[in-house]
This record gives sequence, structure tokens and C-alpha cells, in this order.
Amino acid sequence: MFIKQIYSMVVCFVTTIVLLITLSIIFNAFITLFLPEYTNKEELIKL
Repeated sequence: MFIKQIYSMVVCFVTTIVLLITLSIIFNAFITLFLPEYTNKEELIKL
């Protein structure tokens, strides 16, 4: 039972990380496509 709880916690953790990475990639693609004035590296670092 304890192992199952650890497994579910790990699955939730990994899922959260994958979602965050996916959202950041989509966000970067959105900025690059629709806001070309913000694609400078200096502007992205400020964000």
C-alpha cells in the first residue's frame, strides 16, 4: 500500500513537470509567432 502511494505521488510529480514544460514551450512559440517584437533575447530574459 505504501509503495502504491509513492508511485502515485511520483506520477503526479512527473505529470506536473511535463505539463509545465509543455506550457513553457507553447508560451515561447506563441511569443515567437504572434509577438515578433518580443523575440529579442534581452526581452525574453526580462520576462
